[in-house]
Amino acid sequence: FTSSKKLLQSRGQSVDQTSGIVTATEGQPIVFYCSYEAQIGGSHYPYWYIQHSGQPLKLFLPWHEKNIQGFHGTVHKGKTNGTFNLQKDASQLKDSAAYFCAFTNRKGTMGVGGEKSTIYFPSEITFNAGILPSANLLSYTNF
Repeated sequence: FTSSKKLLQSRGQSVDQTSGIVTATEGQPIVFYCSYEAQIGGSHYPYWYIQHSGQPLKLFLPWHEKNIQGFHGTVHKGKTNGTFNLQKDASQLKDSAAYFCAFTNRKGTMGVGGEKSTIYFPSEITFNAGILPSANLLSYTNF
């Protein structure tokens, strides 16, 4: 089951990703779609975050990296919008997690040291362990 949901609208900024539970069998390809829009033109830097069950949310794939753990990201950037899709050709059981798309308008350290960045996350995220409603949840079935 997948559904599309507008996840954030704040001062004209928005992130939209396919949300819901994605069920796959091991070895199947998986794709998570993400689009974002900014109120003003300029540079925008998308990211994918991951949360495994019982663990905190953490950075998974920044825009400038192409591959991690068999996943690869595809970035298309326009003046005020873009997409950053995440896919894996052969999924594995260890990929079961919640995946979140986000973007910021600053390059670099994600607010650590120096200037702080505003990172636009889905509006329903709570940064505690547990099920997060606006995410791609990947689960597996035994067929």
